[in-house]
Amino acid sequence: MAVVEISKIQVRRGQENQTGVPTLDGGEFAWASDTEKLYIGLRRIDGGSRDGNVRILTENDLRNFFSGNSGFSNLNTTTTYTFLNDQYVATSSTYNVVTIPADEITRTVQKKLDDFVSVKDFGALGDGINDDTSNIQAALANLYQTNAHTFGGRSTTATEKTLYFPAGNYKITRTLYMTRGTRILGEGMGNSLIQLYNTGSHFFKTVSSTSTGDTLLYEFETPMTSSSEAPNFISIEHIGLIHQDTTATSYPFISLDCSSNSVIRHVRFKGNYNLGITTINSYTGVAIRGYDAFSSNNVLIDHCSFEGLSRGITSGHDIKDIVISNNKFYDLNRGIEFGNPYFNLAQDGPRFINITNNSFENVAQEAIFVGTLTDLTTASNLIKSHIVSQNNRFIDVGNWLEGDLADVSTGTPVISYYTRDNISIGDYFARKYQQIENSIYTATTYNPLIKGKSLINDSGVVTIKIPISSTSTYLSLPILGTPQYGTVKYHFYNESPIDPADIIDRRGTIELYVGPGSGPNILFTDNYNFITNEGNIDWSYSVDVIKKFVKFDITNLDKSGYGATFDVTIQPNPYTGSLSTGTYTNITLVSGGQKYIIGDIVVIPGQLLTNGSVTSFSPDNDISLTVTGINGSGGITTYTVGTSTATNLINTATFTAVTTNVTRSGGTGGILYLDYQLNLMTT
Repeated sequence: MAVVEISKIQVRRGQENQTGVPTLDGGEFAWASDTEKLYIGLRRIDGGSRDGNVRILTENDLRNFFSGNSGFSNLNTTTTYTFLNDQYVATSSTYNVVTIPADEITRTVQKKLDDFVSVKDFGALGDGINDDTSNIQAALANLYQTNAHTFGGRSTTATEKTLYFPAGNYKITRTLYMTRGTRILGEGMGNSLIQLYNTGSHFFKTVSSTSTGDTLLYEFETPMTSSSEAPNFISIEHIGLIHQDTTATSYPFISLDCSSNSVIRHVRFKGNYNLGITTINSYTGVAIRGYDAFSSNNVLIDHCSFEGLSRGITSGHDIKDIVISNNKFYDLNRGIEFGNPYFNLAQDGPRFINITNNSFENVAQEAIFVGTLTDLTTASNLIKSHIVSQNNRFIDVGNWLEGDLADVSTGTPVISYYTRDNISIGDYFARKYQQIENSIYTATTYNPLIKGKSLINDSGVVTIKIPISSTSTYLSLPILGTPQYGTVKYHFYNESPIDPADIIDRRGTIELYVGPGSGPNILFTDNYNFITNEGNIDWSYSVDVIKKFVKFDITNLDKSGYGATFDVTIQPNPYTGSLSTGTYTNITLVSGGQKYIIGDIVVIPGQLLTNGSVTSFSPDNDISLTVTGINGSGGITTYTVGTSTATNLINTATFTAVTTNVTRSGGTGGILYLDYQLNLMTT
């Protein structure tokens, strides 16, 4: 804007309440000393239509912005707020929808502001220094306790808004209590932190909705009489719970008692537990409990982090329909424990639990433990829990944090199912692959992946590569002392053979049985079909009673066995005085050679059996043998002889000959591949 004229700033002074504010010239200021308001004139000298004064907001206006008596009706909390004001908002429609009442569209500014409730509205500082316990508890009581209470001096019913924790460090020194409908929301598990400085407290604990003020009713101390009292519909999200005391507490971080339809999502549980064989079982992230007829059902624990605890999640009560998904469990003694040490044989315990898409890493004992530390034949293990572990990842679990191949005898299974009707589907066990792929496995005891009556459904397809003349382990099973039944569906093939006629394509199902006892009987049946060639392979297994496992191997045999030799004595039959015809008799094995397989057809060439002075001979002189037995190195032990007629042979002579020309399907050998998928049932 170009400057047209520079002149003295004109300021009028007067009493607005006595004379009012006159129409000012353009650019002229006026100060009302009684109301402390400032105006500027808008008079137009160009004939424009805009005349009058404009009020300029001052510090006093801002000071009174949220005051109901500022005298400036458009800027205080007693005036109304309308959604999309000055824009069209439909209050009815042609679809017979009930007309929206006016008071649901237009509200006071105060009510609009009260839609959002922060712990800082109750005096919490979140500076990590001052104790915010009382302030946070006052917020929880004012919002969610439905009866009269002393916190905050209110006696009306709860507002039941979401309680918001802005980013900060909120220091607490005792348990925070939650009643029905409590909803806590932070700005992220690494930003909104609650830090506990007391080993004798929870972070949060649910209480009966009939609790009033400082008179808190705990379900286990004062049993509920009505389901309406249950602290259901709890929600804790996007917050971090950090235990700052160096001594491990015996209290769960969150005690979710008799709470159904509740959610714990994006919460970090960070403890200072010193991991070891001696455990404090109740130093837990989340403990889910029930009491009498009031259970905890339909609970979701999702996208949380459990670190530095004895247990991540525990329960020994009749809870059901729990989903534990997308969480990270690490630096723990056990990940999830349902049963021990709280398990009561008069109860069914946790049932219908879905544990899905979690990561367990650096867990000293089991990642998942269900039941009690008793023999599998006891009455407690007749309970059908139906706990499903699906698509979870287990790395360095059950070896006291010494690695999946640690040389320890005190290790545990990755999962222990001491109840029935449980399953593992598509889980990834690092121990499985390390035990299979490391030929020098030095562990004192082969600890199983899963112990108990269960089904392992390894839905992923595993591929192993088997070079020529080599052996690969495709499966290892622990010796549990109880029967195991398994099926291995497989596809055996080679890739890009030199001769298309040598393509191997063999598909089938292996049935396995590992019997009871420390030196179990092993049954192995291969049911298969082949589309082209069945391949030159050998299935085998071995039992290690010291390390307690059974190893199943597959060998990619060479194209041809070699080195077998025989003594052959020839006599004509029937004897006619002529040596023109005869049959081979008295064939004796001298050396079995190596790398033959059962079914090989080997040949003693006829030219090796002819008279040295006779140069003419025929392939009819060849002797064909079928291999029926071999030793560990593939040497021939037994065989059958086919019939043959020969000419120009020396009568009653004995020849020592080496077999040649092994007839075997599968082409020239080379690298082979095995794709397989396992289903294993333990009983």
